[in-house]
Amino acid sequence: MAEGAVRGNIDEVASAGGQTTVVGWATDAAAKQVAEWVLAFAGKRLVAVTRPNQLRSDLGEAFGQSVITAGFRLVVTGTQASRAPLRIFAISDGMASEIESGAAG
Repeated sequence: MAEGAVRGNIDEVASAGGQTTVVGWATDAAAKQVAEWVLAFAGKRLVAVTRPNQLRSDLGEAFGQSVITAGFRLVVTGTQASRAPLRIFAISDGMASEIESGAAG
C-alpha cells in the first residue's frame, strides 16, 4: 500500500434492500489518469471490485480531461454488505491507496 499514490474520494454510501452502494472517484495522482481498479473489503475479505468509468465533469475541471471518467459506483450485495465496515481501495500502476470519505485529494 502507498498512501497518496491514488487520489480519490467517497462521495456517497447508501444502504438499502440488502445492498450497499458506494459512489466516488479515483485517479492516479502522478500519472494524471483514471485509477485501474476500485476494491471493497469487509474486514480482510474482498467483497466487490469495479473499474472507474463514470463520467465526472467536475474532475475534468479540477484535474484535467484525462480523468473525466474517474467516477465509480461500487455495489456490495447480500450478507457481504453487513459483515464488517467497508474499506475502499483504489489501484493504479501496481500501487494501492485507501480512499475515504472527505479525502478529496
